[in-house]
Parts: sequence; C-alpha cells; structure tokens
Amino acid sequence: MTSYQEGEAHTAFVTGNAAFMRNWPYAYSIAADPKQSKVVGKFSVTVLPHGPGGTSVGTVGGWQLAVNKYSKHPDASIEFVRYMTSPAVEKFDAITNTNVPTIASVAKDKAVVKANPYLKPEIATVKRVTRPASFLKTHYNEGSKDIYQGISQILNGSSASSVLPSIESKLQRLLR
Repeated sequence: MTSYQEGEAHTAFVTGNAAFMRNWPYAYSIAADPKQSKVVGKFSVTVLPHGPGGTSVGTVGGWQLAVNKYSKHPDASIEFVRYMTSPAVEKFDAITNTNVPTIASVAKDKAVVKANPYLKPEIATVKRVTRPASFLKTHYNEGSKDIYQGISQILNGSSASSVLPSIESKLQRLLR
C-alpha cells in the first residue's frame, strides 16, 4: 500500500505482508524479534537509493542535541550533550535501541555488530543530514507532503520524469 502510515507499514512488514519498508532504526530490532515478527532472518537493511553520481544519505530526525543560549547552566548543559554523544552512550543506544552509530569505532564494536547484524559498513558509514526542516523551516510539513504525494504517484504508475520536476518546482517555491 502506498497510503500506509508508519505503524501500518511496520505491521504489514513484520507480518510478512509487505515486500519492503522504509522506517526508523527501531524497526530493525522488532523485525528481528521472533515474538513480534514473521520475517526473522528473511530481511536485510540497506541505504536509500540515489541518482547517478549521487550518494546515499540518511536523515537524523530528532537525534540532534543543543544547548539553549538562554540556559542558566550552559556549562552543565554542554557537558550533558558531550555525555549523550559519547561513544559509551552511542554504544548503549546501538545495542538497546538499534540506533545506527555515528561514531565509526562504535559501529565496528563487536557487541554492537552482534546486536545489529544488519549494520553493514555502507549503513554504518552513510552520511547523515538533518531533516529538511533546517531548509524548509516553517514549510517542512508542506514540503514533506509534496514529496510523499509525488513519490506515491510514481509508485502508483506515473513516470518519475513527469513527477519529479513538479516536486522540485513546489519545493523551490517553498524555499523562496
């Protein structure tokens, strides 16, 4: 189905009723859990496709940490962010939450690799960018809608060459 929301797509995938799924890293551990999934050992994970000459990127949505410039405790806040982005915390998150590590040494850690057998080098080392919200700002929802509606048209039979210019045009309008 091209109209599924995140939870519906995930349920269809782990019950064996979908050929593929694009989802957040938490979904990997659920799909690999025999108590919750019928596709254990029957799926793999890869990076998002890209056009000729391009490279795959992943989005980091909600993983960013920052210190408010109005904080009454900026030094403590900075130390907290340092701790939360440390190799130890990233390793914990990779093992317990199946978050894809951003630190190369953590991605290669034997315990992380054992807990995340899908974590192939091309996934662990993919460039990550913040959501397009950093570009679209208050128009993020509108831009996201333009993208998913266009992709849905392509998945339902429209040619990419006819749909993609329209998506690009709509996004360019939003950026102005």
